[in-house]
Amino acid sequence: MNDRQQQLQQALAAKGESYQPRTRHLNSDGSPVYINRLILEDSPYLLQHAHNPVDWYAWNRQAFEAAKTADKPIFLSIGYSTCHWCHVMEHESFEDEKIAEYLNQHFISIKVDRENRPDLDVTYMTAVTLLTGQGGWPMSSFLTEQGQPFFGGTYYNPEEFLTLLEQIVPLWNDRRDDMMLHAAQVTAAVKDYDSATHEAAKITSSTLNQTLKTLLKRYDSNFGGFSGTPKFPLEPTLLFLLDVLRRKPNDALLKALDHTLQNMAQGGIYDQIGGGFHRYATDAGWLVPHFEKMLYNQALLAQVYCQAYQLTGKSFYARILHQTLDYVLTDMSNPDGAFFAATDADSDGAEGSFFVWTPAQIEQVLGKTLANFACDVYGVTQQGNFEGRNILNLPQPLSKFATQRALDFADVLKTLELIKTKLYQARTQRIPPLRDDKIITAWNGMMIKAFAMASAIPGNAHYLDAAINAADFIWHHNRQDNGQLWRCHLNGHSSVTASQEDYAFYADALLSLYDRSEDPIWLDRAEQLSNTMLALFWDDQAGGFFMNAADLEVTPVARPKESHDGAIPAGNAVAMEVLTQLARRTGTPLWREKAKATLTCFSGAIAKQPEGYTALLRSISQLQNGEMSNIAYHNGGAIRAQATLELGVQQTLLLRICLTLKTGWYIQTPSHSSLQLTCSAPSKSVKFLDIRYPPASESRTSQTLTIKARLHIEQDHEPMPDQLLRLALKIQACNNQACFPEETLRLCVSFGELLPLKFD
Repeated sequence: MNDRQQQLQQALAAKGESYQPRTRHLNSDGSPVYINRLILEDSPYLLQHAHNPVDWYAWNRQAFEAAKTADKPIFLSIGYSTCHWCHVMEHESFEDEKIAEYLNQHFISIKVDRENRPDLDVTYMTAVTLLTGQGGWPMSSFLTEQGQPFFGGTYYNPEEFLTLLEQIVPLWNDRRDDMMLHAAQVTAAVKDYDSATHEAAKITSSTLNQTLKTLLKRYDSNFGGFSGTPKFPLEPTLLFLLDVLRRKPNDALLKALDHTLQNMAQGGIYDQIGGGFHRYATDAGWLVPHFEKMLYNQALLAQVYCQAYQLTGKSFYARILHQTLDYVLTDMSNPDGAFFAATDADSDGAEGSFFVWTPAQIEQVLGKTLANFACDVYGVTQQGNFEGRNILNLPQPLSKFATQRALDFADVLKTLELIKTKLYQARTQRIPPLRDDKIITAWNGMMIKAFAMASAIPGNAHYLDAAINAADFIWHHNRQDNGQLWRCHLNGHSSVTASQEDYAFYADALLSLYDRSEDPIWLDRAEQLSNTMLALFWDDQAGGFFMNAADLEVTPVARPKESHDGAIPAGNAVAMEVLTQLARRTGTPLWREKAKATLTCFSGAIAKQPEGYTALLRSISQLQNGEMSNIAYHNGGAIRAQATLELGVQQTLLLRICLTLKTGWYIQTPSHSSLQLTCSAPSKSVKFLDIRYPPASESRTSQTLTIKARLHIEQDHEPMPDQLLRLALKIQACNNQACFPEETLRLCVSFGELLPLKFD
C-alpha cells in the first residue's frame, strides 16, 4: 500500500462505524471497493463521489500539475449535493467502471462543489453557455492544463458521455494546436463577456419605468409569476418590485405581485405540511416542484413575504412567513444556531417521495372524517397529481373554501393546524431527503437578515434572538484571525476561502441587526468586513468587486464580477447596498464613493437590459433616493428616525417618529420650517387628524425627540390593497460647530399589521 492509499484508508477509518459509503461497489464486508481523493474533502457533494471508480481530484494545484505531467486534458464536473441530475449522472456514468476506466486513462478528472466555489461555477458556466447556448448542472467541461475551456455541456447519458470522451481524446492527441487555439478563443470570449459590462451609461427614471413595463409584459396573468416554464420565483425580481411599491403605490404592479405570491404560497412549490419553499416549479401553475429546498430560497422568500405582509396586511402572508422561518429553525438549524445549506429532492430512491400522499395514507393518519376534510382542502384525489400520488396544495384561497362550505373561518384554520400537525408527525417516520449540513456564510447572511426583518413585526421579537445567534456563530467560526472569512463550515471545521458574496451578504445581515437592536457592535463588524471586502475584491481600474481574490491557490482563467440577477441577488448589488447603508449610518465618504463607482461600473449593462439587473436597480434606488423602511438615518447616523404605529380608540392610529440624537447633536429649531413631516396614505379612507412636533425647548437638551400624529381609518370601505403610510420628514441637524444642509428622510410604516382586515 503506497502513501496515498494509506492516507485514503485512514480518512475512511476516521469516518467512523456509522459511515455509509455512497456507492454500489462494495466488498463482502460492506467496505467500499474504491476510495479516491475526495474522501479528504469536507464538501458533502464531493464526499458523495468519494467512492466512485473515477480517480477524482478536487480543484487544487495537484490536479493541474498532474494534467501537465501526464499531458492529459482535464474533465471538470461541477454540481451540488442536492442536484437531482447530478445524482443521475453520478449513478449512470461516474459509478460505471467502463466509463471510469476510460476517464482515468485519458483525463485528469476534477470535481467541484458549485456552492463552495461560485466563482468557478460562474466562469465555466459562462463558457458552457457561450459554447452551447444553455447551461445547467451537472456542468461538464473539458479544459487545458491551464484551465482554459475548449468544450462543455451539462448532463449526458452514459452512451453520449462515453462517445464524447472517445471523440475528444483523438482531437487532443492529433489536433492539439487547434484545440489550444480554440481554448484560447473561448477563454478570451469569457473575459470579454465580463469586461463588456463595464461601459458607463446614465441610469434614469425612464430606465426604471422601462423595467417595470418589461416585467409586467412577462407577467403570467393566469397563474402569476414573471418567467416561463419551469417557473422560478425569481426572488431578486420580487424584492425589486416590492421596493418599487414601498416607494410609490402602483395598482397594476401590486395586483400582479399579489397574484403571484398568493399562487406560489397556495401551490405545491410551498410545502403545505412542513413549511418552506421548494426551489422551483416544473409547471406553469406552481403545482409540481423540483423538491429540493435551498436555504437561500427560504431566506429570500421570507424577506419577500415579510414585506408583502407589511404592504398588503394579508394575514395569509404572515402565516407563510412564520411557517417558513419556523421550518428553518426546526429542520435546517444546528444546535448553535447557524443554518444548513439544503435538503435533497430525492428520498427513498425517488424524487419527491417524502412529500407526496395518497388518500389512503391520509386516512390512516387522520381517520375518515378529518381525512375527508384534508383531501377537500388540499385537492387530494384518487388519481393524484404526481405519478399517482398527491402533492398537497390549496386549489382555492382558504377564505373562499370556508365561504363555499358555510364553515366558520376560524374553525377552518384551527382544523387545518390539527391536520398539519398530524401529517407532519407521520411524515417524520418516512426516509427523509438527504440534508446538506454545510454552513455557507453568504446564505446564512441572507437568513439572518430575514429573521431580523421578521422581528420588526409585532409579536415576533424572538426571531431577533435567532438572527443574533446565527450572526455570532459565523463571526466566531467562519472568521479567521486575520479578519478574512471562511465560506463553509462542516462537522466542526471551517474551510474554503470566502467569495465576495460572503462578505456582502454577511455585512448586509449585520446592518439589519444594527437597525433592529441598535447595538453598535453590529455596525462595527459590518465596517470591518466591508474594509476587508474592499481590500480583497475591489477592482481599482474599472470599479466593482471581483467574485474571488487574486491570491488563490489555483487562479481561474477569469476573475468574474457578479452583477446579473441569478437565483440570489448579485454580489455587487448587495455590496452596493451595504456601502450605501454604511455611508448613511457612519458618514464616512469612502463608502458612498465606492457605491457610486460600483454603479458606474455596471451602468452600461443595466442600461442595455435593465430587467436582468433588478437587484442592482434596487440598490441604485437606495443610493439615489434613500432606503425605504420605518428606520432612517440623517447626517452620517447623527440622528436616527424610527416610525411606529399603535392602535388607538375609535378607529384611530397613533403615529410616532422617535428621533434619537447622538451626544453633541441637536435640531436647530424644531418647527414647521426645519422639522416638517408630510404623510401620504394609499386611500382616502385614511385621514390625518393632526401632527404634533416637540417643543423648541427640548431640541438642545434632549437626546430623544418625538413627533406624534393621529390618523383615522374609515370602517365602511373595501379592504385596501396597499396598507403603507409613506412619510417624508424634512430635518436639519446641528452640532456645536455647524448646522448641516436640510435633508428629507423617506420612511414607510404599515398599518396592515395593526388592522388585519383580510386573510387572503
